[in-house]
Amino acid sequence: MNDTRNIILLAGLRLFLQKGYKEVTMQDILEASGQAKGTFYYHFKNKWALFEESAKYIIVNFMTVNYGKLPNSSVKDFIDGLLSALLRSYRKMSSLGDNFKIQILIGQASVRIPEIELMVKEQERRQTAAWERALEAGYANGEIQSRLTATELATLFINIQEGISAKQLKSVANINTVEQIGTSWHDLYEVIKA
Repeated sequence: MNDTRNIILLAGLRLFLQKGYKEVTMQDILEASGQAKGTFYYHFKNKWALFEESAKYIIVNFMTVNYGKLPNSSVKDFIDGLLSALLRSYRKMSSLGDNFKIQILIGQASVRIPEIELMVKEQERRQTAAWERALEAGYANGEIQSRLTATELATLFINIQEGISAKQLKSVANINTVEQIGTSWHDLYEVIKA
């Protein structure tokens, strides 16, 4: 990626994460990036194009988990592997600043940009499939004992993450979020393990 374009993209991303789309002005972007208006328009058609690129950037670089690389021979190992991946993502995101509201940016983008909505849905599909594989392995190896199906348990684990993350709509996302998710996942694991 062109260095100047990248500077503008990251400056805009930080602003969108802090304020949301509507509250960010072109002047804010120009000041934060240290670029002239003509330079901005050379790289981006308008503020909306920058917002769209920012949303794609956050999904690809911070929210996409490679579930194929996570251990799935046991539910405990899967949980620990996924928590490690989430912590790495949050640590990477901290390079953008310490006052960001990722759920707001992704929510705004997925409602208005079909490509972002598809990216989010694909990530959700992969997440559900990965949880189901790990839970099915847990049933098969005797690690898990529950009357609920792997799909139902996967939904519970995912809803825990989404519920805790949704609380971040009113505050900032940080490593404490992942720790809260981890505590709740481990608590549910204790309930369902054999």
